[in-house]
Amino acid sequence: MKFTTIRLTGRHIIDLPILNASSSDKYILKGADGLGPPGVEISMLNTRASRGYYQGKKTQLREIVIRVGLNLDYSTTETVADLRSKFYGFLSPGITEDIRIEFVNETEPVAYTTGYVKQLEIVPFSKTPEIQITITCDEKFLISPSATYVEAEGAAPLSIYNLGSAPTGLYFEFLMESDMDTWSLSNDKGESFTINWPF
Repeated sequence: MKFTTIRLTGRHIIDLPILNASSSDKYILKGADGLGPPGVEISMLNTRASRGYYQGKKTQLREIVIRVGLNLDYSTTETVADLRSKFYGFLSPGITEDIRIEFVNETEPVAYTTGYVKQLEIVPFSKTPEIQITITCDEKFLISPSATYVEAEGAAPLSIYNLGSAPTGLYFEFLMESDMDTWSLSNDKGESFTINWPF
């Protein structure tokens, strides 16, 4: 996934450019962790036989940590506290308490997730003012801002491709224009789900 800006949307909107950042930008992205695949929790049974037995796994919720430099304009009366105040808006409950983290390529959002600010470190005595914001997300994976629609007519098999790499759901509806005794849905691994019923 290619993106050029991280956008935080809550009580305020803050754009953090990765490419084409300007020296006059108020907020400079210094680092962002937690953007890769989320961690996985493995469940193992500890036995007397000095080995463990695998019982399953589940994906953990994503946690994103963003470090932002505060670029003060010393030719004005602006202060570091003024620049930090927008981030305080993410902590204060508004109409909604969650914030949206968007990944924007040029001007188009390509993915997003939502979460809640867990911690806000202001680093007040740093030589170069910055802020660190920790966001606990309510989604495990990044989400496409728009759904993929596929329409087809006729009896030919219809293929639907997941454009991402995360597991995703599927919503579909269909109209049968003639009698059928069976209907099936299969994936690229050869696994299938079949309904035998007089439609």
